[in-house]
Amino acid sequence: MNSLQCKDYAVYVGADISKNTIHLSYHSKDNLVSTQIANDSRAIKKFIKTIKDLNERHLHFILEASGSYSRILYTTLRDLKIRFTQINPRFAYAFARSRGILDKTDKIDAQLLEDYGHRMTPAATIPDEDIQIELKNLYMLRIKLVKEKREWKQRSFHHKQGVEKRVVERMTKAISKEIDSLDEEIQKKIKSQKMNNNLYEAMLEISGVGATTASAIICLLPEIGMLNSNQISKLAGVAPMLQQSGTSVHKTAHVTGGRKHLRTALYMPCMSACISNPVIRAHFQKVRESKGGAKVKGAGSIALVACMRKLLKHINSVARKVREEMQRSVAVEGCGEATQASPCR
Repeated sequence: MNSLQCKDYAVYVGADISKNTIHLSYHSKDNLVSTQIANDSRAIKKFIKTIKDLNERHLHFILEASGSYSRILYTTLRDLKIRFTQINPRFAYAFARSRGILDKTDKIDAQLLEDYGHRMTPAATIPDEDIQIELKNLYMLRIKLVKEKREWKQRSFHHKQGVEKRVVERMTKAISKEIDSLDEEIQKKIKSQKMNNNLYEAMLEISGVGATTASAIICLLPEIGMLNSNQISKLAGVAPMLQQSGTSVHKTAHVTGGRKHLRTALYMPCMSACISNPVIRAHFQKVRESKGGAKVKGAGSIALVACMRKLLKHINSVARKVREEMQRSVAVEGCGEATQASPCR
């Protein structure tokens, strides 16, 4: 998630989101106010109007990333151009423990998020465009369907005859058809936007990267090409993290955090690249040998994660070049539209 540093906005509103309601907490004239509203766009807009004494440009909402539950608040704040920060729930949990607060209610959570804003002054989230939100939602739906298809296939081992077998086969075919339909819709939306289409075509030229992987990266990692290699690796969760404290020092760093579904999407392409891509294959063999060779347990897994990181860094460098070319082309087009009386320099 892209963010923009924001330290001048002192009025923070903590928002704890559930399925049907939103608990809100904010300071008004040095008093901490807590309230509850419905989780819909009309109620959110009405709440903002009730705090007229707070200028809108000084409002800064703090909310946790809670999947589809936070979607309405996210889009409403974006449309109203009100700053907000969507934080990882793990950060809110750690902040509560650091304050010595063990109780957990919606009201307390909203107050903690408001306090988090005052104390941590987090960067304001740069909201995604509608097309990017749609792509992510479609791909997350695809992940659910793939999981459901796998579960139905597992049932086929226990239902090998009669009506049960026919039901399992029909369900598996129906889900496969829906997955294919989603893939077509995702590619259609990707190709409808010039930047995404150029990124997609560039990724397909990389050995080991297919249509499904390219779609997954565009849907789940919109920051591709905008961050450096170390940042993109940490965001995907394939960067090794040191765990050291005093005399307790782990010799091997471990990957942690990041975007789980993105790592899953990178696994099979990396396996393919270890065979078809000579650079990735050589890197795999080098890392595996440095960890003791094929006979050592876990050496292959470590080498595979290292190859995932190397492949992602290469994809990121290709994406960066695509973005730079797009920016240059836009600049040239803008220069061409300028009049001769005021030439572009």
